[in-house]
Amino acid sequence: MKTLFAPRGLLAAAFLSAALAAASLRAADGPNLTASDLRFTTKGDLLYAVILGRPEGGKVTIKALASKSAHYPGEIGSIQMLGSPAKLEFAGEENALTVTVSGNGTSIFANALKVIPKA
Repeated sequence: MKTLFAPRGLLAAAFLSAALAAASLRAADGPNLTASDLRFTTKGDLLYAVILGRPEGGKVTIKALASKSAHYPGEIGSIQMLGSPAKLEFAGEENALTVTVSGNGTSIFANALKVIPKA
């Protein structure tokens, strides 16, 4: 397995745990997990979305973060993929949030997005 970055700290441990869980689920159930399978966690006012698979076409759709969602009532300022300093392009729509992740070193097992609220 090729490592694209070396995560550190508590969030890195949570990400690694999610990646290993995704890998073991893949081994047990076959390739049933896709980029539409997500897990969420928070730290302070930051939201982390772990995508259990590689987003097809370089985009991931997150229904739980739709523009009028009760799950995230605030406005999103920016989104980053953990392990990459680049800010990702995103579009909040009524039914879902769409994030463009192409060209940012996505993994086939799990990818973590850091959702930063608008200041």
